[in-house]
Amino acid sequence: MPDALTNYVPVEYAAKEIDTGKGRAARSAIQFEKDGTEDAGLVKIDLLGNRSLAVIRDAIAAVGAHEG
Repeated sequence: MPDALTNYVPVEYAAKEIDTGKGRAARSAIQFEKDGTEDAGLVKIDLLGNRSLAVIRDAIAAVGAHEG
């Protein structure tokens, strides 16, 4: 099992917390830019890109069509 991400990269925690459904958790982000993230062997997901938003939209539609 891999170690905690904080053992490999600097992590910044935001003051704002999110509700996980099982309690509250701080939002966090690594402090590497995109190329450094990929060079470290980590997966970078750009959730703000139009393609990613389209994938999320399509996934929600598929779940709605199959699960109601």
